[in-house]
Amino acid sequence: MAKQIDYRKQIVLPTLFGVEAATVKELEQLDLPEGETVVTDGQVSFIPKEEKEISILAARCNYNCRTPERVLIGLASFDADNFDALYDFTRELPWEDWLDRDYAITVTGYSLKSKLYGVPSMQSIIKKAIVDRLTQARKLIPGSHIVEDKNKGELNIRFAAVKDKISFSLDTSGEGLHKRGYRPLTHMAPIRETLAAAILDYLFFLRNQKQGEILFDPVCGSGTFLIEGAMMLSGLAPGLMRHFSGENLGLAGAKAFKQERDYAESKRKQISGKDKVFFGSDLSAQSIEDAKSNARRAGVEGLIDFKQADLMQISYEDIVALSPRALVVANPPYGERMASPDESSIINRALGMLVIDKLTGMNKKGLRLGVITADSDFEEEVGFKADKRRKLYNGMIPCQLYQYFRTSARERLESEVRS
Repeated sequence: MAKQIDYRKQIVLPTLFGVEAATVKELEQLDLPEGETVVTDGQVSFIPKEEKEISILAARCNYNCRTPERVLIGLASFDADNFDALYDFTRELPWEDWLDRDYAITVTGYSLKSKLYGVPSMQSIIKKAIVDRLTQARKLIPGSHIVEDKNKGELNIRFAAVKDKISFSLDTSGEGLHKRGYRPLTHMAPIRETLAAAILDYLFFLRNQKQGEILFDPVCGSGTFLIEGAMMLSGLAPGLMRHFSGENLGLAGAKAFKQERDYAESKRKQISGKDKVFFGSDLSAQSIEDAKSNARRAGVEGLIDFKQADLMQISYEDIVALSPRALVVANPPYGERMASPDESSIINRALGMLVIDKLTGMNKKGLRLGVITADSDFEEEVGFKADKRRKLYNGMIPCQLYQYFRTSARERLESEVRS
């Protein structure tokens, strides 16, 4: 049976769909040891050549990765298409070597295109197999209850059943990585921090900022795009403001996290706030106050200029007065989130008019536009087809990232839109 189990430990990084490429790019910049990167839908994995690297890698990714949702240690995988096989293979695994004694055990997971699709039943069988294995390994009476003390610690074991392959992993993040620690305030329909960071990567913000381009969000809400951009520019690791469950796990541990915290701190750059790069505005005075508070907690308030302003009153001249080159980025309110269809249409048109000449369809000199929205009529409302579209998910909402960067004329779209 052991030969049918793949015991290679790996780092597993679940992502929002569409974010995988940004996560791969992050891994390439993390001074990783020799190993293999594997990409599947909604997940990026790194399999180091040496298993001893796992604890350091788990800590490094938790502190430094901006785009994945969490960091898991992949433990083992095997093929199983019935409950008996699921139990037998799971019980075969050396859980006593992987799990901290007397910690509370939680099993979560999902099934996709597998014969085993009853997730609650799978959870129950997996938990029973783990407990039976631990009972045997600890030489307890069969059927005994093992100690599970939440006060001592918690273990979140995750399984994935994909096309009859069962994979197990152990969570080392605790709360999702989008919870950076700078936004304790509740704000209406914010964009997830991990997604905002990925979008800025897809829009080549850092590359173009070296040429003097600023970042401007005219509907900034709680300031996520701007704060994430400022953290990226200053080399401020996203995990430095929080703790991780892996700090208390034997497979990772406090020593690895202490070492990697120092590594993350070493990547910080000294950026002067004299010449600001980040600008945000919003109609809501409360949103602006929240954004300022969030930026202050993130330690980047000196890099961002927030002000209350109506999108409808902002002009091209206002933007180029800040800098001759600007990336205008936005996560505008749309029907399913905040705005009515008519309000959403008005906002979309206003965003388009900021950057795109309504007669020629050319980008106005020095400006680029990136908008994420679930509004399928966005291009028609702007009046011109985007130069590039990328399918993404904002939470569970399917969206498109519309990018306008061409300086040549575009043909106007002739289509009925909401008035």
